[in-house]
Amino acid sequence: MSRLLLRVLSICALSFVPVLAFEDDVLAPFAEVEAAFERAEASLAAIEQLPADARTFENTVLAFDGTWTRLFTDIGYARFLAEVHPSSEVREKGEALKERLSNWFTELMMREELYRAVSEYGLVEAKLAPEEARLLAELQRDFKRAGMALGADERGRMKEIDFELTELGQDFSRNIRDDETVIALTAEELTGNPPERLAQLERSGDLYLVPTIASVMSPIVRDCDVSATRHKILFAYDRRGGTRNIALLEKILALRAEKARLLGYPTFVHYETEVKMAEEPARVEAFYAELVPKLRKKAELEFAEYTEFAREKTGDPTFELKPWDMGYYGNLLRRERYALDQELVRQYFP
Repeated sequence: MSRLLLRVLSICALSFVPVLAFEDDVLAPFAEVEAAFERAEASLAAIEQLPADARTFENTVLAFDGTWTRLFTDIGYARFLAEVHPSSEVREKGEALKERLSNWFTELMMREELYRAVSEYGLVEAKLAPEEARLLAELQRDFKRAGMALGADERGRMKEIDFELTELGQDFSRNIRDDETVIALTAEELTGNPPERLAQLERSGDLYLVPTIASVMSPIVRDCDVSATRHKILFAYDRRGGTRNIALLEKILALRAEKARLLGYPTFVHYETEVKMAEEPARVEAFYAELVPKLRKKAELEFAEYTEFAREKTGDPTFELKPWDMGYYGNLLRRERYALDQELVRQYFP
């Protein structure tokens, strides 16, 4: 993913997370999508048509930056609904828009006339402020990362790869988000959960149906006194998407490797870290090599405290914590030793 697209996604997070209610007309956010894309295309065409001697930072680089920013501001809310709206129709339209936007950005960074326009300006001897020079340098780099330094056939293959990665990524997320797995449990298996919480669950006869939705299952697992139940729920939760997503991951990894090879990077990790603070995999490895031993010491101390507490509660001096026990005993520990009750804290964050 290019730095440009990462900046777009950050705008989504900053601009639309505060929205707390959906409009009465659930499809209203999609009404202006076509007009927004048309405005963006007109703006890009204007940049491309400028004569070389008329180019400035404002009418080329800044205009380019402003074009996609305005586009995303115009359609970002509709795109955001793909992740949160209760209506499957709205989510599907949002997903289609997400795919369209991602593919639009792929094609944007492969527009030869736009690449020529930015390259022409880049040859001009201009005194730029540091932030302006950085924006220009990153834009030129992103064109290269999109494949503009490659031949026509290789650029075509790059576009195919990016389009397919977008589709596979959406399928992967959809398989997790729309997973309909439920765990059927008796009231005894859910001991420890308050009646008002259980009353919110669907039922089949005497069985409660717990879905693999984080906001529903997390408090149930946290408060459930039955270790086997915690194991069942977390096992199902971790398997969302199942073998379908394993197959998708294999395809994604293969395509990422091919993309890196086409662009001349040793691995896809080299491609990804180039635009990160680390800049190269070796720095990431060195960072972890220094950080992990320090974190491990603290983790071992906390694990020992959890284990000692769990053995006290179970009365079993040989009790060994399992992954599905950590949240349960951690919650009890915080409540009993540190007077921190998450249920009491929740009332301040409706």
